[in-house]
Amino acid sequence: MARPCVEVQIKKVPGSPTNYLSITPTQGVVFPSVSYVRNIISKAGIRQDTLLTVVIDCSHIYEVDYTAARGFKAMLEDFSSRQQEVLWLSCNTSVTETISAVTGDLFVQITGPHQVLEDQRDGEEDPLLEEDPLLEEDPLLE
Repeated sequence: MARPCVEVQIKKVPGSPTNYLSITPTQGVVFPSVSYVRNIISKAGIRQDTLLTVVIDCSHIYEVDYTAARGFKAMLEDFSSRQQEVLWLSCNTSVTETISAVTGDLFVQITGPHQVLEDQRDGEEDPLLEEDPLLEEDPLLE
């Protein structure tokens, strides 16, 4: 199996000066590629700033097997031991169920990058993505 590409970028939380480390694997993570992906994520987390929250963007991950989930659990335990937060973004139901079943409370999913800020984790959608209510009431738009 080919190794998935893993995109690593430092991004800003929308509407905030806070940065986070965005990590985006480009395809499903299954055995044996989980070791490679885990290694890339761990190195990126250490190489940047261990105070930087890591966000794993799963928008291109459609599949994670049990062995991969176990690898992610070990990785999350490593991050937890150095008190570096890892959040999961855009996971489909299958990926969420597989990883959370193995990792338990270590798996924290967010709905948008604004939730990197802990006080924004209320389950609501990104306020920057909501429509402007004034536009809906504008009679010129009807």
